[in-house]
Amino acid sequence: MRRTSMVVCSTLLVLALGVPAPASAVTACSRGTVALTFDDGPHGTHTPKVLDVLARKKAKGTFFQVGSQVARRPAITRRAHAEGHRIANHTNAHERLTSLSDRAIRDTLARANTRITNAGAAKPTLVRPPYGATNSRVRNVINGMGMRQVTWNIDPQDWRSGRSASSITSFVLANLRDGGNILLHDGVANSGATVTALPRIIDGVRARGYCIGTLNSTGKVVPPKPAVRIGDVEVIEGATGTTTTAYLPVTLSEPTSRAVSVAYTTLDGTALAGSDYRATSGTLTIPVGTTRARITVRVLGDDLAEKNEKLYVELSEPSGVRVKRGTGVVRILDDD
Repeated sequence: MRRTSMVVCSTLLVLALGVPAPASAVTACSRGTVALTFDDGPHGTHTPKVLDVLARKKAKGTFFQVGSQVARRPAITRRAHAEGHRIANHTNAHERLTSLSDRAIRDTLARANTRITNAGAAKPTLVRPPYGATNSRVRNVINGMGMRQVTWNIDPQDWRSGRSASSITSFVLANLRDGGNILLHDGVANSGATVTALPRIIDGVRARGYCIGTLNSTGKVVPPKPAVRIGDVEVIEGATGTTTTAYLPVTLSEPTSRAVSVAYTTLDGTALAGSDYRATSGTLTIPVGTTRARITVRVLGDDLAEKNEKLYVELSEPSGVRVKRGTGVVRILDDD
């Protein structure tokens, strides 16, 4: 097939799916981070499907849940929390907070928090006022309870009856920005369209150079914090006067939109620094959008007949990452 025909076919496919094509290939996470947030659940049908998509796509979300719905379906809230998603407060009965007294605001938020914690999730620190109805009084009451108000800045209006998955997807992808807080709904009648749109949204976000991050305890959109692992390596020792380079692979579980780093240092095992290898230490930085790097260790050769030996490389002081496997092994195979 000619290149022109391929481009036309690809464009038609994209239009059929309702997903605008990226202008050009971009580095993963190079354009920043967005967060997926879901309101009005937990719903008995839609929320589990949303959780299934997030698990399959390895993405995290924040669920602003209604206390009365949590009381009906605590197992779904418990599942979302157990799978690493943030559970937040969307009042107890989806009340318009600007129409309530200060006391009534505190009551509905406290009741929702109690039902969320009773379901097995952490006590929420974030509140999203239903309908986005807020003012300085509402915000001050929320702050006085030790919580923070969170709204949104990307709204595809997926709650509207008849709003199609293609329309939802197209709007989100056309309005991406670093720090984007995407408002979606898992607890309304039209949430089936949102479930259909969600995998397309996630794929499109990533194809356009954005990471899918999370909201932190103050409501700020923050990049994902990937897990870092160091691997093992085997090398042939070599003759006296030679050195062999051992490359230990270091990998991230996912890319992120900020450079991350980890300190490393060699440790003696049966191999000894100075006679069997050159001790080394330093800081390894993994650039934005990449998931692989390596640490080098110089192994010193000799002509002695001896057993195979090993040394260790230990990771510490993680910045922007969490350590999943922090000790790598260099096995030196004797060749004499």
